[in-house]
Amino acid sequence: MAKFRIHAEYPFYVGGGCIPYTIYFVQKLEEGFFCNKWVDIKGFESKQKAEDLLKLLK
Repeated sequence: MAKFRIHAEYPFYVGGGCIPYTIYFVQKLEEGFFCNKWVDIKGFESKQKAEDLLKLLK
């Protein structure tokens, strides 16, 4: 079964590096032979939208 999480990245600079935003990424864990890595699926400006996608994926 796939594992998902929400990862908040702050500051995420938009507009040439002037405006900081908090972006909430929904991530999926991809398991490799030697190591695992988290891969971004979609990024949102609001945490509610990220939580809605997370519920849909689970």
